[in-house]
Amino acid sequence: MPRKRAADSSRKCDHTSDSLLPLLQATNEVLTRVPKTTQAEMQAAVDSCRKAFADWSETTVLTRQAHMFRFQQLIKDNLVRVGVRWIR
Repeated sequence: MPRKRAADSSRKCDHTSDSLLPLLQATNEVLTRVPKTTQAEMQAAVDSCRKAFADWSETTVLTRQAHMFRFQQLIKDNLVRVGVRWIR
């Protein structure tokens, strides 16, 4: 069964925990196992979010809106690829 990596901000990182949680689909079929997040990994994620918020909060509403519309378009353009990556 594949082991998923964590995403922290814009990078992927390996978890240090050996404890795995099953990730269940609506049918209760186990698709993969996701590592539990350690306290240090959670704190790193919180710190990353604080930094991102500081930058994001200084942008104008119109700039934020433009970013979100661009993000929406990227998802629509790559919907099949996103779906395939989601289930891997």
